Amino acid sequence: MVEMDEEIAAVWEVILNGKNKWLADKIYSYDLTQANVKIELENPNKELQDIAFCTILKNRVFHGGILAKGSGMIKNGENGKGIASRWYPKTLRD
Repeated sequence: MVEMDEEIAAVWEVILNGKNKWLADKIYSYDLTQANVKIELENPNKELQDIAFCTILKNRVFHGGILAKGSGMIKNGENGKGIASRWYPKTLRD
């Protein structure tokens, strides 16, 4: 399988090559706040599993799930829930 997007490739590699439990646990236990998301995404020292987590995080909290540069965090979201409107940690973990 070939994935041209390095971030998406990181997600698949982590899921398929033994770090899937780490990723599932990180998603489930993550304290989703705007401040925490900003810290997570701005961390320059990322290992492969961190890149995978950040990719999933961006997909859930960025407007329309768009990962491209220039995309930004959801402001109002569904029912005014902001970035939490698309964050379903139990479902993502399972």
